[in-house]
Amino acid sequence: MSHGYNVKKNTPDPLINLVETAAQDFYIATTKVWLVDIFPWLRHMPLWLPFHRAAAKYRQTNINQVEIPHEFVKRQMVRSSNMREASYEPSFTSQHLCGLLSLPEEHSLKHAANALYGGGTDTVAATLSSFFLAMVLYPDVQKRAQQEIDDAIGRFRLPTFSDNDRLPYLTAVYKEVLRWHPIGPMGIPHAVMEDDMSIANDPQNYENPTQFNPDRFYNVNGKGSTTLDPHEFAFGFGRRKCPGQDLADANVWICMAMSLSVFDFSGDGSEAPRAEFTSSTVSAPKPFRCTIKARSADAMAVLQAIESEISLLDDNASAL
Repeated sequence: MSHGYNVKKNTPDPLINLVETAAQDFYIATTKVWLVDIFPWLRHMPLWLPFHRAAAKYRQTNINQVEIPHEFVKRQMVRSSNMREASYEPSFTSQHLCGLLSLPEEHSLKHAANALYGGGTDTVAATLSSFFLAMVLYPDVQKRAQQEIDDAIGRFRLPTFSDNDRLPYLTAVYKEVLRWHPIGPMGIPHAVMEDDMSIANDPQNYENPTQFNPDRFYNVNGKGSTTLDPHEFAFGFGRRKCPGQDLADANVWICMAMSLSVFDFSGDGSEAPRAEFTSSTVSAPKPFRCTIKARSADAMAVLQAIESEISLLDDNASAL
């Protein structure tokens, strides 16, 4: 979507590695207490001091994740122009580069494209990890959501966005995932004051808040729930509210729908996992063991058809 880049399928991908490194650098920079934040005059100290070296490293990684994929798109477009045929994957970046951009406009384009893939990398992964943990811990919820999918679209295809209105319970599950454990429990430092975790676990807002219960957002009469929608706080507040909320909603919802349509999630036979989460800028479940298997022979056939389609796609790692 952002750069028309196809990742490597079975081995580590260089762009994915770069983005993950940049995300980890960001977490360290925003969760640690740095003396220079308390005593700003320290920024004038020699550049060989540890915090200066760390900042330089983090800055270069961030520059790389902005510049490298952008230059990849430009090379692909030049190559396509020389061949006089469209040999690159259309993307947000290529669409805008087709016009005449000033240097400031191209600078803005780079960072907007970076926000498309970098801004939602670990946040989406953390939300889906919370969803998978909830499905393992609450199998009745899983079975009910799967039954809704089966009744609405059958077992011979994956759900699509057009199925959204026919899957209200799944949407309630998504809202409960957002409420159950906000991935940004305290927001970005210096950005917001509201404590998402306190809002999500306030008994005045949600009855039995520690329980994973999608019914709090589901009305069997189809009129919707009057319970506080976690979208009111999960994506931030005011002018610092996440600009990618709609994209994140669509991304997570379709991943949940597709996963439940073809997979069963359960414990691995040992001790049941606990609902324990990391304390970081983006909070995710601590590693847990589970079993993931195809729901049926029909589900396996759908998965094999998808694998056949994916295997035909060439990755772009060597051209990065």
